[in-house]
Amino acid sequence: MLAARRWDTKPNPDAMLVLLHGLGASAEDLAPLAEAIATRARIGMRIVLPEAPARRVTIADGYPMQAWYDIRSLAFTEDEDVSGIRAAIQSVHALLDAETMRGIHPARIVLGGFSQGAALSLAAGLRYRASLAGIVAFSGYLPLADALASELAPEARRTPIWIGHGTEDDLVPVADP
Repeated sequence: MLAARRWDTKPNPDAMLVLLHGLGASAEDLAPLAEAIATRARIGMRIVLPEAPARRVTIADGYPMQAWYDIRSLAFTEDEDVSGIRAAIQSVHALLDAETMRGIHPARIVLGGFSQGAALSLAAGLRYRASLAGIVAFSGYLPLADALASELAPEARRTPIWIGHGTEDDLVPVADP
């Protein structure tokens, strides 16, 4: 199970927001956002900030950093770390399953992230066995896009998706040139 920071806005929350950090970042980087959401929440909500494991990252010359999976090229969808992405998807699914077992229905869970965390949110949310309340992706892309048509969970077709992206992002461009 992924290590994670958790906030409950009220006892016995019945909704959840999971936020996945980006490459080289940590759950702590999203803590101010989580705290701001928690202080404004009007419902009983659990906010979960999972922590990616440290691993060597190819585009960083093999330097170890927190990453959900290896990035081998800045052309993100080329030479993908298929086994690493699939393992990360399974880790997110295990987290969602554990929270569901604690009583939070998948239709009350929003899965989101930034950069690599956004990419993983899309990849995991679209392959999850149940429809989620939503997927929120900030400055990401869709890993394993070529396999999605055959792997898209039927329930995930009903999951609302919001994708936001800045126009000045040099690392993850809005569209391929």
